[in-house]
Amino acid sequence: MSPALFLVLLLSAGQHGGQGALGCWSSCQRHVQDQALRARVCQLCVTTGRSDAWVLEART
Repeated sequence: MSPALFLVLLLSAGQHGGQGALGCWSSCQRHVQDQALRARVCQLCVTTGRSDAWVLEART
């Protein structure tokens, strides 16, 4: 993980109403096995700000 991405995840981890981007990222990394799918959907944790964004995208 690049230092800039880690910083963005760390800074957004304290978001209200969810687990934050860091928790979302960790969950995505843990549950998505396919490398290509992981690369595509885990970034949604940061770009959308929703903790469930990767789940919704991975199911489509």
